[in-house]
Amino acid sequence: RAPGTEVEVTVRSARLGLIGRVDAIEREPGGLVLVELRSGLARTPGDEDRVQLAAYKMLCEATGVPVVRTELAFGRSR
Repeated sequence: RAPGTEVEVTVRSARLGLIGRVDAIEREPGGLVLVELRSGLARTPGDEDRVQLAAYKMLCEATGVPVVRTELAFGRSR
């Protein structure tokens, strides 16, 4: 885990009526990088992945901090 990385961060917005838990948030110059982890082999991201990351981005940006990038990371489960 890189310095400045927070894991399993709960994000919420009463205004948006959403709550979620981002697997990892990394801080970079200019804003945040949101990382969603998936077990198993890499695959083409589906609509559900894109919607989930878009919702996390909206929740984080509602706090006034820009999101510079979102990532979907894959790894084998144990």
